[in-house]
Amino acid sequence: MGSNGDVVTLKAATDCVLKISFNSIENALQYSEYDLKLMNLNEDLIEEHFIDYKTKIQLSAVLFSKISKDLLQFSEKVQVSCVNKTIIFKSACKEKTGIMNFSDTSKDLSIKEKIVIQSENDVKQYFSIKLINKAIKATSISKIVNIYLKTGHPMSECY
Repeated sequence: MGSNGDVVTLKAATDCVLKISFNSIENALQYSEYDLKLMNLNEDLIEEHFIDYKTKIQLSAVLFSKISKDLLQFSEKVQVSCVNKTIIFKSACKEKTGIMNFSDTSKDLSIKEKIVIQSENDVKQYFSIKLINKAIKATSISKIVNIYLKTGHPMSECY
């Protein structure tokens, strides 16, 4: 029972369906019912979500936010490449091209905000810059973002 007197009921309908119903005490005409299908998680399904990424880039979340916002001015997709310890962000349309290159600065003591690139092999993929721009909203919760890349897999961003 909710704080306002409403009633929430959970009921197992079948092995894979949970029925959730909401009843209003104040207004008998207010009634909602939902079927929630449950997933049977097995080991094969879980393993698909744990990708062994071969490339990890660590940089300032503010810098990544700036890169994403700047490249959106050129196109809706961005090519992200990692070649020889250099990360390359490239966005282009017919009239204009934006390219940003960043090298591994982990050993340079004079640079305050380091860019760390760990890569077992070269990667070159295209991603939606609009989706990346949605993820950069997390910039305010962390100073650092870790970007994980692997050919044929989605980019993962961890703040």
